[in-house]
Amino acid sequence: IGLARALYGEPAFLFLDEPTSNLDSVGIAAFSKLLAHYRDSGRIVFMSTHDIRLLRLSDSLLILRNQTAAVTDIDVLLNQEVAAVGPAASRRQSTAEGV
Repeated sequence: IGLARALYGEPAFLFLDEPTSNLDSVGIAAFSKLLAHYRDSGRIVFMSTHDIRLLRLSDSLLILRNQTAAVTDIDVLLNQEVAAVGPAASRRQSTAEGV
């Protein structure tokens, strides 16, 4: 009900706090489609989440870690994470994925 209330009137800005909490995988997929539609229509969505599945839908990310804030985009973040785990972990992941 809270999400429906937030979307009423098609606002230019959405502020969402943990929007996928208590949703099953079907609900998360539907929410992801909705979020992509809002993004593609030029609306702005501010969202706090621990759900990493939503990161790919983001244009910019504000990461809060160890009392430090950084603004980045998803590609930079993923490249940093791969570098942090090192080439051995990347090879293990590629092997596990059949690559």
